Amino acid sequence: LNKIAWAGDEDNGLIGILSPNNDIPLFTPAANASGKTEWKDKTADEILDDITAMQTQVSRSTKNVERPDTLIVPDDVHIMLCNKRIENTGISVKKYLLDNAPYLKNIIGASELSKETTDINPYASQSKNVALFCSINPKKFTIEHPLPFYQYPLQADNLEIKVPCEARTAGAIIYYPLSALIAVGI
Repeated sequence: LNKIAWAGDEDNGLIGILSPNNDIPLFTPAANASGKTEWKDKTADEILDDITAMQTQVSRSTKNVERPDTLIVPDDVHIMLCNKRIENTGISVKKYLLDNAPYLKNIIGASELSKETTDINPYASQSKNVALFCSINPKKFTIEHPLPFYQYPLQADNLEIKVPCEARTAGAIIYYPLSALIAVGI
């Protein structure tokens, strides 16, 4: 269910949050002087510039109607944001963003967005981490499970006991795709 929520299931026509056909706009971070886009290779100011550009892209494309408040990044990037200090201060990039970035309320980690998660992240084949900038709000998108989990009565089969189970999902339903942004290559 988690894999379908993130990546969808093309064979069955189910859309996921990271599916290429879900209409959520993509964002490509600017390369720094070394030509690198990954945040581990950037200074705190360059990371802040990328996040400002992400907020600006959503604001411009929706005429400032949508204001994403959550940034979801791969776990290793989240740890780096928590520990990377802004030069000449004791303030981490994460703390600075949460205190100063307009509308941003939360930064969380999700291993599904890592470039190592090749079965979920469609950009992992290009060896790229992704970030999701969105509002966690059921009016914007939901993950629908019409039958979350059902356990049938146990069945004796020779010397085994089997318990058939069933679950069904509809994948991600994205009501307002412009309310989110997928950053590729962070």
